[in-house]
Amino acid sequence: MQDDCVPVEGFLTAADRVRDVLPEAMICFCVQGMLAHSRTAYDNALRYGPNLVQLRGLMWVPALAVGWTPTLASCASTWEQTQRRSPRWKGDDAVLVAFANYCRVEVWATAPSIVDHPDDTVSLIGKRAYGRPNRRPIALHDGNAEDLVFAAS
Repeated sequence: MQDDCVPVEGFLTAADRVRDVLPEAMICFCVQGMLAHSRTAYDNALRYGPNLVQLRGLMWVPALAVGWTPTLASCASTWEQTQRRSPRWKGDDAVLVAFANYCRVEVWATAPSIVDHPDDTVSLIGKRAYGRPNRRPIALHDGNAEDLVFAAS
């Protein structure tokens, strides 16, 4: 989780439940935006939610708050060390997309998000606070996430 993210109350309980449903997937707990082909599925999941939505046709992974298993994290670290990238390729989103596509790792997102990204705090690495509304999640759970029971759709 990025240092300027804020989990909702009950995040840990909800995250554990999500991991029980999808034990080997990468889980995005904060979704700010999405490509059109995944957005329809995400909007439908919100309508009937709470749900987990698979992000297909990966060209972008929302990397603000991603749940990994220790096995996936180790595999990603090993894979990343073997990659040759342009020095301009600095974004963590791009690295996650390449890893997920190469290793055929499923990426899912919670609908609604259970981590906020207000973007109003200077990060630990000195990235300034922008405070832009488009940095907020599409839909943020309003309440205690312990009450959420996610299902894969």
